[in-house]
Amino acid sequence: MADSKQKRVALWGIPRSVSSAMARVMLNSGVKTKILYEPFADPYYLGPERTSARYASREADPEKSYEKTKSLVEQPYTGYDLVFLKEMAYQMSGRLTEEWLPSWTYFDPAEAGYQDLAELSRLVKKLGQKMVVLDADDLLDQPEAMLRAYCRETGLEYRDSMLHWKPMTDTEMKEIYRTDFWGSGWTGGVARSSTITRQPVKPLPDDVSKEDFAVLEKTIQDSLPFYEELHALRLKP
Repeated sequence: MADSKQKRVALWGIPRSVSSAMARVMLNSGVKTKILYEPFADPYYLGPERTSARYASREADPEKSYEKTKSLVEQPYTGYDLVFLKEMAYQMSGRLTEEWLPSWTYFDPAEAGYQDLAELSRLVKKLGQKMVVLDADDLLDQPEAMLRAYCRETGLEYRDSMLHWKPMTDTEMKEIYRTDFWGSGWTGGVARSSTITRQPVKPLPDDVSKEDFAVLEKTIQDSLPFYEELHALRLKP
C-alpha cells in the first residue's frame, strides 16, 4: 500500500504533445520522484495481447501482459514522495498538428490518440475523479504560468527548478526514458535540453506520397471533434 502522503499523478498524452518534457519537469520537482515512462507500451507493442503492428517483427513477450503492467504501476514505491506516470492514451495532454507525419518513420493513425483521450476524459468524469487537460501549445507559450496552474490543480508545489535542468547522461536517459527500448530518437531532444522550449516545425519531406498525405489529412479531420472536446476543457493560467 502506498504512503498516504505520497502523491500520484498520471499524464495521458498523444505523440508530440510535450509529455516527455513534463516527465523531465517532474524530476526537478524538489521531492523524491519515481517516473513511470510509458509502461503500457510494453503490452501494447510487445505483449501477448498486443494490437499494434509497429514492432510485428519482434517476438511477443508473455511477461509483458496488461495485467502485469498494471501491477507494476500499482506498486507502492515506498520512499517516493511523487509517482508520475507518463503514458500514451492510445496504448491528458493534447495537441493537434501536422508535425505528426514528418517526425515518424512509420505513421499509424491508430496512434493519433485523440479519440482515446476523449474516452478517457469521459470515464474520469463518470468516476467523479479529478481531471486536468493541459494543452501543449499553451505550455510552450507560457511554461511558468501553465506549470503553476498544473501544480495547483494536481496538488503539487510549484518550484522554479521545474523549468531549469541539466542535460541527461546516457545512463540517465536509459533509466528515465527507457532508451534501451525506444532508442534516443524520441526523447533525445528533451534529454539534451535545459528547459521547455518550442522546437522549429519540420517541413514535410519531399518524398511524402499523396497516399500518405491523404492518410494524415483524414487522421486530422477524424481527430478534430475529439480535440475540440478536450480543448474546451483545457486548463488556463
